Amino acid sequence: FPVTILTPQELEAVLKDPLFSEVTHIGITGGEPTLREDLPQLYQAAINALPHIKGLSIITNAIKNEDVIARIDKVIQVVQGNGKHFSMMVSLDGYGVSTTKSEGGMVILSLPFL
Repeated sequence: FPVTILTPQELEAVLKDPLFSEVTHIGITGGEPTLREDLPQLYQAAINALPHIKGLSIITNAIKNEDVIARIDKVIQVVQGNGKHFSMMVSLDGYGVSTTKSEGGMVILSLPFL
């Protein structure tokens, strides 16, 4: 199936549906959302569309930490500039994972993060 990636304008139109009128928190996830150059505009679209929004969040794997930091800084400016709360979660699954044979296959993570 072809993948359709919503533009900020399309996201705003979807979120203006009365179904979402009482939403107070929204999270943007992926794939990896920080790969999107229009990430700050997605957050602005959500803020514009959701009259009761109080908080917005993101889940990132933070692998390309310089890109992640740059995009998250812009998102924070948008979110806090609109008087809303922002939170970020880092997913630790799958990058740089190796297993050892001792102690029952303990997982060791090697992660170059923020």
